[in-house]
Amino acid sequence: MTRPLGIKAYLGFGTGSMGTGVFTVAPGLLLLIYMTDTLAIPAALAGIAVFVPKLWDVITDPLMGYISDCTRSRWGRRRPYLLAGSLMMWIAFSLLFVAPDFESSTSAFIYVMVIYVLCTSAYTVYVIPYTAMPAEMTDDIHERTTIISFRMTFALVGMLVAGVAAPLIVESAGGGRGGYAVMSVTVGTFCGLAMLFSFFATRKLPFKQQTQVKRRAREQVAIALQNRSFMVLLTTFLIQIAAAGTQLGSIPFFVRYVLGQGAAVFSILFLCMFGTAILAMPIWAKLSHRTGKYKAYMIACAIYALATGSLIFISADSPLVMTYLQFCCMGLGFAGLTMLPYSMLTDIIEYDAIASGMRREGAFTGIWVAIEKTGFALGGLAAGLVFGLFGFIESTTGDVVQPQSAILAISYTISLFVAAAIAISLLVLRTYTINERELARAMEAHSLMENKI
Repeated sequence: MTRPLGIKAYLGFGTGSMGTGVFTVAPGLLLLIYMTDTLAIPAALAGIAVFVPKLWDVITDPLMGYISDCTRSRWGRRRPYLLAGSLMMWIAFSLLFVAPDFESSTSAFIYVMVIYVLCTSAYTVYVIPYTAMPAEMTDDIHERTTIISFRMTFALVGMLVAGVAAPLIVESAGGGRGGYAVMSVTVGTFCGLAMLFSFFATRKLPFKQQTQVKRRAREQVAIALQNRSFMVLLTTFLIQIAAAGTQLGSIPFFVRYVLGQGAAVFSILFLCMFGTAILAMPIWAKLSHRTGKYKAYMIACAIYALATGSLIFISADSPLVMTYLQFCCMGLGFAGLTMLPYSMLTDIIEYDAIASGMRREGAFTGIWVAIEKTGFALGGLAAGLVFGLFGFIESTTGDVVQPQSAILAISYTISLFVAAAIAISLLVLRTYTINERELARAMEAHSLMENKI
Protein backbone atom coordinates (compact mmCIF):
# COMPACT_ATOMS: atom_id res chain seq x y z
CA MET A 1 0.00 0.00 0.00
CA THR A 2 1.17 3.54 -0.72
CA ARG A 3 1.81 6.03 2.08
CA PRO A 4 -0.89 8.65 2.73
CA LEU A 5 -0.45 11.65 0.47
CA GLY A 6 -1.24 14.26 3.11
CA ILE A 7 -3.37 17.37 3.38
CA LYS A 8 -1.22 19.46 1.03
CA ALA A 9 -1.77 16.98 -1.80
CA TYR A 10 -5.50 16.78 -1.12
CA LEU A 11 -5.85 20.56 -1.19
CA GLY A 12 -3.68 21.02 -4.28
CA PHE A 13 -5.53 18.41 -6.29
CA GLY A 14 -8.96 19.44 -5.03
CA THR A 15 -8.61 23.13 -5.91
CA GLY A 16 -9.13 22.43 -9.60
CA SER A 17 -12.65 21.29 -8.82
CA MET A 18 -13.61 24.85 -7.95
CA GLY A 19 -13.31 25.58 -11.65
CA THR A 20 -15.18 22.46 -12.73
CA GLY A 21 -17.84 23.24 -10.12
CA VAL A 22 -18.30 26.71 -11.55
CA PHE A 23 -18.76 25.31 -15.03
CA THR A 24 -21.13 22.61 -13.79
CA VAL A 25 -23.47 25.16 -12.21
CA ALA A 26 -23.18 28.48 -14.02
CA PRO A 27 -24.43 27.40 -17.48
CA GLY A 28 -26.91 24.93 -15.99
CA LEU A 29 -28.27 27.61 -13.71
CA LEU A 30 -28.21 30.73 -15.87
CA LEU A 31 -27.91 29.78 -19.53
CA LEU A 32 -31.53 28.72 -19.98
CA ILE A 33 -33.00 31.83 -18.35
CA TYR A 34 -30.39 34.03 -20.09
CA MET A 35 -31.64 32.77 -23.44
CA THR A 36 -35.36 33.02 -22.64
CA ASP A 37 -35.42 36.28 -20.65
CA THR A 38 -32.54 38.25 -22.23
CA LEU A 39 -32.07 36.95 -25.78
CA ALA A 40 -35.81 36.21 -26.33
CA ILE A 41 -35.06 32.66 -27.48
CA PRO A 42 -38.15 30.40 -27.11
CA ALA A 43 -37.90 28.05 -24.12
CA ALA A 44 -37.98 24.85 -26.17
CA LEU A 45 -35.26 26.15 -28.52
CA ALA A 46 -33.17 27.26 -25.53
CA GLY A 47 -33.42 23.74 -24.12
CA ILE A 48 -32.09 22.37 -27.40
CA ALA A 49 -29.14 24.80 -27.27
CA VAL A 50 -28.24 23.38 -23.86
CA PHE A 51 -28.64 19.78 -24.97
CA VAL A 52 -27.03 19.58 -28.43
CA PRO A 53 -23.43 20.29 -27.29
CA LYS A 54 -23.67 17.23 -25.05
CA LEU A 55 -24.22 14.99 -28.07
CA TRP A 56 -20.74 16.06 -29.16
CA ASP A 57 -19.44 15.12 -25.71
CA VAL A 58 -20.78 11.58 -26.02
CA ILE A 59 -18.14 11.11 -28.74
CA THR A 60 -15.30 13.22 -27.38
CA ASP A 61 -15.37 12.22 -23.71
CA PRO A 62 -14.58 8.49 -24.16
CA LEU A 63 -12.05 9.43 -26.85
CA MET A 64 -10.36 11.86 -24.45
CA GLY A 65 -10.19 9.12 -21.84
CA TYR A 66 -8.46 6.81 -24.29
CA ILE A 67 -6.04 9.56 -25.36
CA SER A 68 -5.04 10.29 -21.78
CA ASP A 69 -4.62 6.57 -21.04
CA CYS A 70 -2.18 6.32 -23.96
CA THR A 71 -0.28 9.56 -23.30
CA ARG A 72 3.36 9.41 -22.24
CA SER A 73 5.09 12.66 -21.27
CA ARG A 74 7.50 14.05 -18.70
CA TRP A 75 4.43 15.57 -16.98
CA GLY A 76 2.66 12.20 -16.78
CA ARG A 77 -0.26 11.04 -18.85
CA ARG A 78 -2.94 13.29 -17.28
CA ARG A 79 -1.37 16.64 -16.33
CA PRO A 80 -0.70 18.06 -19.84
CA TYR A 81 -4.44 18.11 -20.43
CA LEU A 82 -5.05 19.97 -17.18
CA LEU A 83 -2.95 22.80 -18.59
CA ALA A 84 -4.61 22.82 -22.01
CA GLY A 85 -8.16 22.45 -20.70
CA SER A 86 -7.89 25.22 -18.12
CA LEU A 87 -6.64 27.76 -20.68
CA MET A 88 -9.30 26.76 -23.20
CA MET A 89 -12.02 27.08 -20.56
CA TRP A 90 -10.82 30.53 -19.50
CA ILE A 91 -11.31 31.86 -23.02
CA ALA A 92 -14.48 29.99 -24.00
CA PHE A 93 -16.46 30.68 -20.82
CA SER A 94 -15.61 34.38 -21.03
CA LEU A 95 -17.45 34.45 -24.36
CA LEU A 96 -20.47 32.34 -23.41
CA PHE A 97 -22.77 35.06 -22.03
CA VAL A 98 -21.51 37.77 -24.41
CA ALA A 99 -23.85 37.17 -27.35
CA PRO A 100 -23.89 40.07 -29.87
CA ASP A 101 -27.17 41.93 -30.38
CA PHE A 102 -28.38 39.86 -33.32
CA GLU A 103 -31.50 40.82 -35.23
CA SER A 104 -33.03 37.38 -34.85
CA SER A 105 -33.32 34.99 -31.94
CA THR A 106 -32.17 32.20 -34.27
CA SER A 107 -28.77 33.84 -34.68
CA ALA A 108 -28.48 34.26 -30.91
CA PHE A 109 -29.40 30.60 -30.50
CA ILE A 110 -26.63 29.51 -32.90
CA TYR A 111 -24.04 31.73 -31.18
CA VAL A 112 -24.81 30.36 -27.73
CA MET A 113 -24.83 26.78 -28.93
CA VAL A 114 -21.47 27.10 -30.75
CA ILE A 115 -19.70 28.77 -27.82
CA TYR A 116 -21.20 26.23 -25.45
CA VAL A 117 -19.74 23.45 -27.62
CA LEU A 118 -16.31 25.09 -27.18
CA CYS A 119 -16.85 25.29 -23.42
CA THR A 120 -17.85 21.66 -23.10
CA SER A 121 -14.88 20.62 -25.25
CA ALA A 122 -12.53 22.51 -22.93
CA TYR A 123 -14.19 20.85 -19.96
CA THR A 124 -13.69 17.46 -21.60
CA VAL A 125 -9.98 18.04 -22.15
CA TYR A 126 -9.55 18.94 -18.48
CA VAL A 127 -11.99 16.89 -16.46
CA ILE A 128 -11.54 13.42 -18.02
CA PRO A 129 -7.86 13.16 -17.04
CA TYR A 130 -8.55 15.00 -13.79
CA THR A 131 -11.29 12.58 -12.75
CA ALA A 132 -9.03 9.62 -13.56
CA MET A 133 -6.21 10.78 -11.30
CA PRO A 134 -7.45 9.66 -7.82
CA ALA A 135 -7.45 6.00 -8.86
CA GLU A 136 -3.75 6.38 -9.75
CA MET A 137 -2.74 8.37 -6.68
CA THR A 138 -3.19 5.70 -3.97
CA ASP A 139 -3.99 2.02 -3.39
CA ASP A 140 -6.02 2.75 -0.25
CA ILE A 141 -9.76 2.65 -1.04
CA HIS A 142 -10.55 4.83 1.98
CA GLU A 143 -7.90 7.40 1.06
CA ARG A 144 -9.53 7.61 -2.35
CA THR A 145 -12.75 8.56 -0.59
CA THR A 146 -10.79 11.22 1.30
CA ILE A 147 -9.25 12.54 -1.92
CA ILE A 148 -12.63 12.64 -3.60
CA SER A 149 -14.23 14.26 -0.55
CA PHE A 150 -11.72 17.12 -0.89
CA ARG A 151 -12.33 17.25 -4.62
CA MET A 152 -16.11 17.39 -4.21
CA THR A 153 -15.85 19.92 -1.37
CA PHE A 154 -13.95 22.26 -3.67
CA ALA A 155 -16.45 21.48 -6.44
CA LEU A 156 -19.26 22.54 -4.13
CA VAL A 157 -17.35 25.73 -3.30
CA GLY A 158 -17.18 26.40 -7.05
CA MET A 159 -20.88 25.65 -7.38
CA LEU A 160 -21.57 28.00 -4.49
CA VAL A 161 -19.49 30.75 -6.09
CA ALA A 162 -21.35 30.29 -9.36
CA GLY A 163 -24.78 30.09 -7.74
CA VAL A 164 -24.37 32.98 -5.30
CA ALA A 165 -21.90 35.33 -6.97
CA ALA A 166 -22.84 34.98 -10.64
CA PRO A 167 -26.46 36.24 -10.32
CA LEU A 168 -25.33 39.07 -8.02
CA ILE A 169 -22.66 40.10 -10.53
CA VAL A 170 -25.28 40.19 -13.28
CA GLU A 171 -27.56 42.36 -11.15
CA SER A 172 -24.84 44.68 -9.79
CA ALA A 173 -23.49 45.22 -13.32
CA GLY A 174 -26.88 46.52 -14.46
CA GLY A 175 -28.55 43.30 -15.59
CA GLY A 176 -29.41 42.50 -19.20
CA ARG A 177 -26.73 41.89 -21.79
CA GLY A 178 -24.16 44.09 -20.07
CA GLY A 179 -24.59 42.42 -16.71
CA TYR A 180 -24.28 38.96 -18.18
CA ALA A 181 -21.17 39.98 -20.13
CA VAL A 182 -19.40 41.22 -16.98
CA MET A 183 -20.37 38.04 -15.18
CA SER A 184 -19.12 35.86 -18.03
CA VAL A 185 -15.63 37.37 -18.07
CA THR A 186 -15.33 37.51 -14.27
CA VAL A 187 -16.53 33.99 -13.58
CA GLY A 188 -14.66 32.62 -16.61
CA THR A 189 -11.39 34.03 -15.26
CA PHE A 190 -12.02 32.52 -11.83
CA CYS A 191 -12.88 29.19 -13.42
CA GLY A 192 -9.73 29.08 -15.57
CA LEU A 193 -7.37 30.07 -12.75
CA ALA A 194 -8.80 27.53 -10.31
CA MET A 195 -8.40 24.75 -12.85
CA LEU A 196 -4.88 25.90 -13.71
CA PHE A 197 -3.84 25.79 -10.05
CA SER A 198 -4.20 21.99 -9.88
CA PHE A 199 -1.86 21.59 -12.84
CA PHE A 200 0.94 23.18 -10.86
CA ALA A 201 -0.07 21.68 -7.49
CA THR A 202 0.08 18.08 -8.74
CA ARG A 203 3.52 18.23 -10.31
CA LYS A 204 5.22 16.33 -7.45
CA LEU A 205 2.49 13.82 -6.64
CA PRO A 206 3.34 10.11 -6.98
CA PHE A 207 1.37 8.14 -9.53
CA LYS A 208 1.29 4.40 -10.10
CA GLN A 209 3.48 2.95 -12.79
CA GLN A 210 1.18 2.44 -15.74
CA THR A 211 0.84 -0.49 -18.10
CA GLN A 212 0.72 0.17 -21.80
CA VAL A 213 -2.81 0.32 -23.22
CA LYS A 214 -2.83 -2.02 -26.21
CA ARG A 215 -6.46 -1.97 -27.30
CA ARG A 216 -8.18 0.55 -29.52
CA ALA A 217 -10.45 3.25 -28.11
CA ARG A 218 -13.61 1.49 -29.32
CA GLU A 219 -12.52 -1.77 -27.69
CA GLN A 220 -11.70 -0.04 -24.41
CA VAL A 221 -15.16 1.55 -24.30
CA ALA A 222 -16.80 -1.79 -25.13
CA ILE A 223 -14.93 -3.52 -22.28
CA ALA A 224 -15.98 -0.82 -19.82
CA LEU A 225 -19.61 -1.10 -20.90
CA GLN A 226 -19.52 -4.86 -20.29
CA ASN A 227 -18.68 -4.28 -16.63
CA ARG A 228 -21.96 -4.96 -14.79
CA SER A 229 -21.20 -2.97 -11.64
CA PHE A 230 -20.07 -0.03 -13.75
CA MET A 231 -23.27 -0.08 -15.78
CA VAL A 232 -25.43 -0.22 -12.64
CA LEU A 233 -23.63 2.74 -11.09
CA LEU A 234 -23.56 4.61 -14.40
CA THR A 235 -27.31 4.18 -14.96
CA THR A 236 -28.04 5.29 -11.41
CA PHE A 237 -25.84 8.33 -11.86
CA LEU A 238 -27.39 9.23 -15.22
CA ILE A 239 -30.91 9.29 -13.77
CA GLN A 240 -29.80 11.32 -10.77
CA ILE A 241 -27.72 13.83 -12.69
CA ALA A 242 -30.57 14.39 -15.15
CA ALA A 243 -32.85 15.06 -12.19
CA ALA A 244 -30.28 17.42 -10.65
CA GLY A 245 -29.87 19.19 -14.01
CA THR A 246 -33.63 19.64 -14.28
CA GLN A 247 -33.74 21.11 -10.79
CA LEU A 248 -30.73 23.34 -11.38
CA GLY A 249 -32.21 24.82 -14.53
CA SER A 250 -35.55 25.31 -12.79
CA ILE A 251 -34.31 27.15 -9.70
CA PRO A 252 -34.09 30.63 -11.31
CA PHE A 253 -37.63 30.22 -12.71
CA PHE A 254 -38.82 28.93 -9.32
CA VAL A 255 -37.43 31.96 -7.51
CA ARG A 256 -38.71 34.50 -10.02
CA TYR A 257 -42.11 33.12 -10.96
CA VAL A 258 -43.18 30.86 -8.06
CA LEU A 259 -41.70 32.73 -5.10
CA GLY A 260 -41.90 36.15 -6.77
CA GLN A 261 -38.41 37.03 -5.51
CA GLY A 262 -35.18 38.35 -7.01
CA ALA A 263 -31.43 37.75 -7.02
CA ALA A 264 -30.96 38.21 -3.26
CA VAL A 265 -33.30 35.33 -2.34
CA PHE A 266 -31.86 33.28 -5.18
CA SER A 267 -28.36 33.67 -3.72
CA ILE A 268 -29.53 32.84 -0.19
CA LEU A 269 -31.19 29.65 -1.40
CA PHE A 270 -28.03 28.63 -3.16
CA LEU A 271 -25.98 29.44 -0.08
CA CYS A 272 -28.31 27.30 2.02
CA MET A 273 -28.07 24.32 -0.31
CA PHE A 274 -24.40 24.34 -1.24
CA GLY A 275 -23.16 25.76 2.05
CA THR A 276 -24.83 22.86 3.83
CA ALA A 277 -23.41 20.45 1.25
CA ILE A 278 -19.87 21.70 1.90
CA LEU A 279 -20.28 21.32 5.66
CA ALA A 280 -21.82 17.86 5.22
CA MET A 281 -19.07 16.44 3.00
CA PRO A 282 -16.89 15.17 5.92
CA ILE A 283 -19.99 13.58 7.46
CA TRP A 284 -20.61 11.46 4.38
CA ALA A 285 -16.92 10.52 4.16
CA LYS A 286 -16.97 9.27 7.77
CA LEU A 287 -20.32 7.53 7.32
CA SER A 288 -19.07 5.73 4.22
CA HIS A 289 -16.04 4.46 6.18
CA ARG A 290 -18.36 3.13 8.88
CA THR A 291 -21.28 1.70 6.91
CA GLY A 292 -19.77 1.30 3.45
CA LYS A 293 -20.18 3.54 0.43
CA TYR A 294 -23.29 1.78 -0.86
CA LYS A 295 -25.38 2.24 2.29
CA ALA A 296 -24.23 5.83 2.75
CA TYR A 297 -25.15 6.56 -0.87
CA MET A 298 -28.64 5.13 -0.43
CA ILE A 299 -29.21 7.29 2.65
CA ALA A 300 -28.02 10.43 0.86
CA CYS A 301 -30.35 9.80 -2.07
CA ALA A 302 -33.33 9.27 0.23
CA ILE A 303 -32.69 12.56 2.06
CA TYR A 304 -32.32 14.47 -1.20
CA ALA A 305 -35.51 12.98 -2.67
CA LEU A 306 -37.63 13.73 0.40
CA ALA A 307 -36.36 17.31 0.73
CA THR A 308 -36.83 17.96 -2.98
CA GLY A 309 -40.35 16.53 -3.09
CA SER A 310 -41.42 18.80 -0.23
CA LEU A 311 -40.90 21.86 -2.47
CA ILE A 312 -44.32 21.14 -3.98
CA PHE A 313 -45.86 22.73 -0.87
CA ILE A 314 -44.00 26.03 -1.39
CA SER A 315 -45.72 29.06 -2.92
CA ALA A 316 -45.32 32.84 -2.91
CA ASP A 317 -47.24 32.95 0.39
CA SER A 318 -44.94 30.51 2.20
CA PRO A 319 -42.48 31.89 4.80
CA LEU A 320 -39.07 32.19 3.18
CA VAL A 321 -37.42 30.61 6.22
CA MET A 322 -39.28 27.38 5.42
CA THR A 323 -37.86 27.36 1.91
CA TYR A 324 -34.38 28.08 3.26
CA LEU A 325 -34.60 25.08 5.59
CA GLN A 326 -35.77 22.83 2.77
CA PHE A 327 -32.82 23.87 0.63
CA CYS A 328 -30.49 23.11 3.57
CA CYS A 329 -31.94 19.59 3.74
CA MET A 330 -31.48 19.24 0.00
CA GLY A 331 -27.84 20.25 0.42
CA LEU A 332 -27.30 17.59 3.07
CA GLY A 333 -28.42 14.85 0.70
CA PHE A 334 -26.79 16.43 -2.35
CA ALA A 335 -23.34 16.25 -0.72
CA GLY A 336 -23.48 12.46 -0.47
CA LEU A 337 -25.16 12.12 -3.84
CA THR A 338 -22.27 13.94 -5.55
CA MET A 339 -19.30 12.47 -3.66
CA LEU A 340 -20.08 8.80 -3.12
CA PRO A 341 -20.66 7.63 -6.72
CA TYR A 342 -17.26 9.04 -7.71
CA SER A 343 -15.65 7.14 -4.85
CA MET A 344 -17.47 3.95 -5.88
CA LEU A 345 -16.22 4.48 -9.43
CA THR A 346 -12.59 4.21 -8.24
CA ASP A 347 -13.43 0.82 -6.70
CA ILE A 348 -14.79 -0.40 -10.03
CA ILE A 349 -11.65 0.82 -11.81
CA GLU A 350 -9.46 -1.01 -9.30
CA TYR A 351 -11.40 -4.26 -9.74
CA ASP A 352 -10.95 -3.97 -13.49
CA ALA A 353 -7.22 -3.34 -13.13
CA ILE A 354 -6.76 -6.43 -10.95
CA ALA A 355 -8.73 -8.59 -13.38
CA SER A 356 -7.23 -7.25 -16.62
CA GLY A 357 -3.72 -6.23 -15.66
CA MET A 358 -4.26 -2.86 -17.35
CA ARG A 359 -5.16 0.48 -15.81
CA ARG A 360 -7.94 2.05 -17.88
CA GLU A 361 -8.98 4.97 -15.69
CA GLY A 362 -9.42 7.20 -18.71
CA ALA A 363 -11.73 4.78 -20.50
CA PHE A 364 -14.05 4.52 -17.51
CA THR A 365 -13.98 8.21 -16.60
CA GLY A 366 -14.46 9.23 -20.23
CA ILE A 367 -17.74 7.35 -20.37
CA TRP A 368 -18.65 8.57 -16.87
CA VAL A 369 -18.16 12.26 -17.62
CA ALA A 370 -19.97 11.93 -20.96
CA ILE A 371 -22.96 10.55 -19.07
CA GLU A 372 -22.64 13.26 -16.42
CA LYS A 373 -22.77 16.03 -18.99
CA THR A 374 -25.50 14.29 -20.99
CA GLY A 375 -27.56 13.97 -17.83
CA PHE A 376 -27.24 17.65 -17.01
CA ALA A 377 -28.12 18.51 -20.58
CA LEU A 378 -31.16 16.22 -20.53
CA GLY A 379 -32.27 18.04 -17.39
CA GLY A 380 -32.00 21.43 -19.06
CA LEU A 381 -33.73 20.12 -22.18
CA ALA A 382 -36.55 18.61 -20.13
CA ALA A 383 -37.09 21.83 -18.18
CA GLY A 384 -37.14 23.95 -21.34
CA LEU A 385 -39.51 21.63 -23.19
CA VAL A 386 -41.91 21.32 -20.24
CA PHE A 387 -42.01 25.06 -19.63
CA GLY A 388 -42.60 25.74 -23.31
CA LEU A 389 -45.30 23.08 -23.49
CA PHE A 390 -47.22 24.70 -20.63
CA GLY A 391 -47.17 28.18 -22.11
CA PHE A 392 -44.04 29.87 -20.76
CA ILE A 393 -43.58 33.30 -22.42
CA GLU A 394 -40.06 34.35 -23.43
CA SER A 395 -38.90 38.00 -23.40
CA THR A 396 -35.87 40.30 -23.43
CA THR A 397 -36.52 41.81 -19.99
CA GLY A 398 -38.01 39.04 -17.84
CA ASP A 399 -40.87 41.34 -16.86
CA VAL A 400 -43.64 39.06 -18.10
CA VAL A 401 -46.70 37.79 -16.26
CA GLN A 402 -46.59 34.05 -16.82
CA PRO A 403 -49.79 31.98 -17.16
CA GLN A 404 -50.76 29.82 -14.20
CA SER A 405 -50.06 26.70 -16.25
CA ALA A 406 -46.40 27.71 -16.65
CA ILE A 407 -46.04 28.48 -12.92
CA LEU A 408 -47.51 25.08 -12.01
CA ALA A 409 -45.16 23.40 -14.48
CA ILE A 410 -42.18 25.06 -12.81
CA SER A 411 -43.36 24.03 -9.34
CA TYR A 412 -44.00 20.39 -10.26
CA THR A 413 -40.80 20.08 -12.29
CA ILE A 414 -38.49 21.27 -9.52
CA SER A 415 -40.11 19.07 -6.88
CA LEU A 416 -42.11 15.92 -7.69
CA PHE A 417 -40.45 15.21 -11.02
CA VAL A 418 -36.97 15.32 -9.48
CA ALA A 419 -38.00 13.31 -6.40
CA ALA A 420 -39.58 10.60 -8.57
CA ALA A 421 -36.41 10.31 -10.67
CA ILE A 422 -34.25 9.86 -7.57
CA ALA A 423 -36.62 7.16 -6.30
CA ILE A 424 -36.33 5.29 -9.61
CA SER A 425 -32.53 5.53 -9.48
CA LEU A 426 -32.52 3.83 -6.08
CA LEU A 427 -34.25 0.80 -7.59
CA VAL A 428 -31.40 0.53 -10.08
CA LEU A 429 -28.74 1.04 -7.40
CA ARG A 430 -30.07 -1.93 -5.40
CA THR A 431 -28.45 -4.27 -7.95
CA TYR A 432 -24.93 -2.91 -7.29
CA THR A 433 -22.64 -5.78 -6.19
CA ILE A 434 -19.13 -4.56 -5.31
CA ASN A 435 -18.13 -5.28 -1.71
CA GLU A 436 -15.40 -3.00 -0.37
CA ARG A 437 -13.97 -5.58 2.03
CA GLU A 438 -13.62 -8.11 -0.78
CA LEU A 439 -11.95 -5.45 -2.92
CA ALA A 440 -9.47 -4.62 -0.16
CA ARG A 441 -8.55 -8.30 0.17
CA ALA A 442 -8.18 -8.65 -3.59
CA MET A 443 -5.93 -5.59 -3.73
CA GLU A 444 -3.76 -6.93 -0.91
CA ALA A 445 -3.43 -10.32 -2.60
CA HIS A 446 -2.62 -8.68 -5.91
CA SER A 447 0.03 -6.50 -4.26
CA LEU A 448 1.67 -9.53 -2.61
CA MET A 449 1.72 -11.38 -5.91
CA GLU A 450 3.37 -8.43 -7.66
CA ASN A 451 6.01 -8.19 -4.93
CA LYS A 452 6.86 -11.88 -5.31
CA ILE A 453 7.24 -11.46 -9.05
